[in-house]
Amino acid sequence: MLSLHTQDFRAIICDLDGTLSDTETLFGDVLITTCKNYYNIAVSKEEVLQNMGLSTEDFFLKVFASHNLQYSADEARKRQAHEYHRRLRAEARFMPGANDFILMLKKTRLPLGLVSGSSRKEIGIILKKLEITDLFTTVVSCKELQRRKPDPEGYLLAAKLLNAPPQNCLVFEDTRWGVQAAKNAGMFCVGVQHIKDQDLSSADVRLNNLLEFVFE
Repeated sequence: MLSLHTQDFRAIICDLDGTLSDTETLFGDVLITTCKNYYNIAVSKEEVLQNMGLSTEDFFLKVFASHNLQYSADEARKRQAHEYHRRLRAEARFMPGANDFILMLKKTRLPLGLVSGSSRKEIGIILKKLEITDLFTTVVSCKELQRRKPDPEGYLLAAKLLNAPPQNCLVFEDTRWGVQAAKNAGMFCVGVQHIKDQDLSSADVRLNNLLEFVFE
C-alpha cells in the first residue's frame, strides 16, 4: 500500500485510458480489426501493447511503415475512430479501484487535471459514460498539443492551466510513454502497472492497481 501526503502537492493530474478507464483493451481491439478488415494486415495484441501511449495516427504510421505500405494514416485513424466511438458508448467502464480512487481525489480538494492522447470527443464520451464529466478542472486532449507523450508538453500545459508548479504536481500513468512524459515535465509520477508488459521503471513509485493507493 502506498500513501502520500496531500500537502506535498498543489495539483493532481491523471491519464485517462488504461489508468482511470478500462478502455485501452477496447482501443487495441479496434486497432487490430481496423488493420485486418481494411488493410489485410495482421497486428498482434503484443504489438499493440508495446505501442500503447502513441497517438492513433502514429500507430498506423508505424504499422504501415513496417509493411512498406503507403496508406493514409489519417484515413485509417478516421475508420478506427468511427468504430471505437460506437463501442465506447456501450462498453467504457472504470479500471479496478478507479471509482473509489476518484472519490478519494475529490476529498483532497486539490485541483484535478486530465492529460490524454485521446480526442476531445473520445474523452467526452468516456467521462459521460463514467459519470465524471465535472470532475476535472482542466482537460488536455490531443487537440491542444503539437507533440505527444513522451514529450512533456501535455503535462506542462495542464500544470500551467492548474496554476501549479510542475514539481508540485502528482501524476498517475499506466504506460511507459506516459510515465516518461510526466518525468520529463519534472513531476512526481505514480506508475500503475495495469499492463504487465509496460516498462514503468522510470516512475517514482509503482502500483499494481489503484486499490493500493491512499492519501493522508
